[in-house]
Amino acid sequence: MQTKKLIIEVDFTKTLQDLTQVYKEAAVMRMQKIREKVLQSRSFAEELAVLFGDVNASYKESLFQKLKKSKQLSFVQKRKKLAVLIAPEGKLSGDILAKVFQKFSQEIKQFSGSILVVGKLGKQLVEEHNVRQKCTFFDFPNSQTDPTYSQLITTIAQYDEITLYHGQFVNLMQQVPHASQIKGENIVPKTSQKPATITHYLYEPHVDAVMEYFEKQIFATVFQQRLQESQLAQLGARIKAMENASSNISDRLRDLHRYKKINRQLHENKKQLERLTGVALVEGMV
Repeated sequence: MQTKKLIIEVDFTKTLQDLTQVYKEAAVMRMQKIREKVLQSRSFAEELAVLFGDVNASYKESLFQKLKKSKQLSFVQKRKKLAVLIAPEGKLSGDILAKVFQKFSQEIKQFSGSILVVGKLGKQLVEEHNVRQKCTFFDFPNSQTDPTYSQLITTIAQYDEITLYHGQFVNLMQQVPHASQIKGENIVPKTSQKPATITHYLYEPHVDAVMEYFEKQIFATVFQQRLQESQLAQLGARIKAMENASSNISDRLRDLHRYKKINRQLHENKKQLERLTGVALVEGMV
């Protein structure tokens, strides 16, 4: 490789190294803001989802008994199911989104409910892989005050059983695809080894009022935690990807500096040879 090309290649590689460092530092700063919050709220959100499932089951049973007394059982509707793919914005995040999409695409093959995709990257994957089922698309909400967020909550809350597909943060070196049910009956927390059972409660003033509160407040809390969970996994994957890229770039820089050293030595040898050749010619003329 010529010396001029080597210099250009070294400068370009150093620029890439600086960019990866900037991306990594930005991801670390964002992670520090949400990591503790997400990890601390994870088990709480799982237990809350289980409680929501119990309240939902009690509400359905109450509704069933009312219809039974009024002899209107024929009006009981089939449970509406929804599968949601969560894809946070931002590229250069390793393979976590691809893994989540693979799990999602495999499990919806036999799925008979509705499908909703959150995030432009998710929409891009659905279109690239020609997913046959009809999908509804939403942009990833920037915050809870984003108008998209309230529209998303309103749309999702209409369903009886909801399963979210998203990345889950384990540590900086590991992020895994995860499917979590946040609405439905017989929800089992991830940490539990026991089969799903429904716990029955006494409700005050009545189950309808409690269910209404859960629909408006608790459901949104659990869903927001899952959005943040997916963002944390993405940030972890990005930091890992930037670490790998930085290591590869460092290896490349070492190779380039070695090539420069070789080229410099070859150039010096050439000059030395030219000097010796010149001396030999002069001596031959004397």
